[in-house]
Amino acid sequence: MESDEALRYRTRLSLEALSVAGSRGAYEFHSLSASASIGSVSVDSPTFQAAQIAPALQAQLPAGAIVLVCDYPAGLSNPLPGDVSLCVLPRANSLIPAVDLVNLVQKALSADDVRPITDRPRTMAGQATDFKVTATLEIEPGPDPTVVIAASRAKLTAAIAEARQLEGQLPVSAIYAALHVSGVRRVRLTSPTDDVTCDKRHYPNCLSISLASEVA
Repeated sequence: MESDEALRYRTRLSLEALSVAGSRGAYEFHSLSASASIGSVSVDSPTFQAAQIAPALQAQLPAGAIVLVCDYPAGLSNPLPGDVSLCVLPRANSLIPAVDLVNLVQKALSADDVRPITDRPRTMAGQATDFKVTATLEIEPGPDPTVVIAASRAKLTAAIAEARQLEGQLPVSAIYAALHVSGVRRVRLTSPTDDVTCDKRHYPNCLSISLASEVA
C-alpha cells in the first residue's frame, strides 16, 4: 500500500502524467507510478563540453564535427548525450528488492508512449550513506530517565525517517533538536560529528542509535 507521503508527492506531479517523460517532474511521476513500493526517485543527466583538439586532428573529422567530453557523469558509466540518470529508493518497509524496482522503473520509462525519442533512461538503485547516532543525555532531576530517553529516541527516529530519501539531509543541529526533549538539560553528541548530506544517488541510512543518560 502506498504511503501518504508518496501519494501526496505523486499527486503534486499528476499534471506531468499528461505528457511523456521528458521534464524532471514527468520522469518522477512515471517512475513513482511503476510501484507503490518506491519511496523516492531522483532525476539527473550528464553534461558535456566541447573539447579543444589540434587542427590536424580536426581536419580528419567530418565538416562541422565536434568532440564532446563529459564533465559531469551523473553517476553513470560511459555516459552519452541523451542519457537520463534515474535513481530509485524503496520505501523502508518495501518487500520488493531494490533490483526489481529498478527493473520496473526501467521498463515503465522505456515504453514508446512514455520515453521521448531522444532520451535514454538509465535506472539504478540508491546507495546508503551510513551513519550512527551516539549521544549522552543529561537528564534534569525528577523525570524518569527511561521515559525521557524513550521520548528522545522516538523523536530522533521520526527525524531520521523523514530524512531517508535521495538527496536527504540530516544536519547535526536536527539531531540535537530531536534529542533535546522535555526533561533533557544537555545533549552530548558523539556521532555523527558532521551533517549527513547526500547527493541524488545516496540517502541517509542510520545503522544504530545509542543513547546513554546521566542525571544532572
